[in-house]
Amino acid sequence: MMYNPGVQGDGEGLDPHSLDNMMDNQLMEEERMRAEEKIYNTHLDAVKEEVQLIQREGEMITTLEAAIKNEEDYDMRDYLTNAR
Repeated sequence: MMYNPGVQGDGEGLDPHSLDNMMDNQLMEEERMRAEEKIYNTHLDAVKEEVQLIQREGEMITTLEAAIKNEEDYDMRDYLTNAR
């Protein structure tokens, strides 16, 4: 007879202790996955916000660059106020 952990000597069913351990492990794994998902979603939100800030900064730099290139007056205070 082959050794099969978690199975009773006659092989008819799982040892209740082993079954409890399997369920506990499954619950811990599910909890870990939920925690990881929350972390990933929080990180994703932060990355999305950073993308928006970088896009806004790019728009402001493009506006400033165009003003300099066209020798227009450009109020740098407005740029700095909006950059924050």
